[in-house]
Amino acid sequence: MRLNVTVNAAAHAELAPSVTWTPDHELISVGDDKVIRRWQSDGSNAGEVTTVDGYVTCVSYFPSTAHHAVDIFALSFSDGFLRLMTRAGREEKRIKAHDAGAVINVKWNYDGSALCTGGEDGCVKIWSHSGNLRSTLVQTGKPVYATSWGPDNNAVLLACGRDIMVKSLQVGQKPLRWSAHEGVVTCVDWNAVNNLIVSGGEDCTYRVWDSFGRQLYASSPNPHVVTAVTWNPKGDSFAVGGFDMLRLCDKTGWSYCRERPKGTGSLMDIQWTRDGTQLAAATGSGAVGPENPNPNPKNNNP
Repeated sequence: MRLNVTVNAAAHAELAPSVTWTPDHELISVGDDKVIRRWQSDGSNAGEVTTVDGYVTCVSYFPSTAHHAVDIFALSFSDGFLRLMTRAGREEKRIKAHDAGAVINVKWNYDGSALCTGGEDGCVKIWSHSGNLRSTLVQTGKPVYATSWGPDNNAVLLACGRDIMVKSLQVGQKPLRWSAHEGVVTCVDWNAVNNLIVSGGEDCTYRVWDSFGRQLYASSPNPHVVTAVTWNPKGDSFAVGGFDMLRLCDKTGWSYCRERPKGTGSLMDIQWTRDGTQLAAATGSGAVGPENPNPNPKNNNP
């Protein structure tokens, strides 16, 4: 299996921290140049959404569901704010979400009924779909660099220091926490189909876990820090990003292929389309690239 990689080198003038797919396979990217852009699935520029007055750290589009068709996305900012915005660039709501430091990440749950945010202040908070605070789920004491919703929307997976934690939304239930990496955990993802967890860290490895924290696979160290991991929604594979590196693996951790898109810097974020046919990455150089996985067993690159 190989990846057909397209790199839009001039997507953003500065670092691009995050991307998200719309339900109709249009890509939204954000950059430190304070511009939000749209892209077609073939990589062609679909225009500018808007410019913002702050630095976006993460973007997450409202999920497509049978009961909701909402054309809105959530943005987290380095100044502690959470904003809701339409694809037309209209700001619907602005909330001071975390009091101390940046909101590092924001994620819609699977049915669009709630959002979670992870902050530099060590807090994970749960918000209604309209941006009202429901609860402070946990206070870890360390920056929360990554979060992911559990398969049934009843728990949140989070990275705090060298540990991974699973915290139930049920009040009074003790969190599950385990030591995951020999360095800070930079990225995590929890798949709704196979119930497996993948993580990456500053120890330059990526690892696969079951939902009880038992390690199923640990990679050998890569040359650089693992900066992004994400499951294919089907649960049969996941993608791993690092400095000038994109790797596609099967669910057991075995590597299908490794691509080296030159000049991109670190892959800051990787996101799949809902049908799992395409993925896109945001990079440290500001480039944005859609990739298409194609089966080609003769070209494996472990």
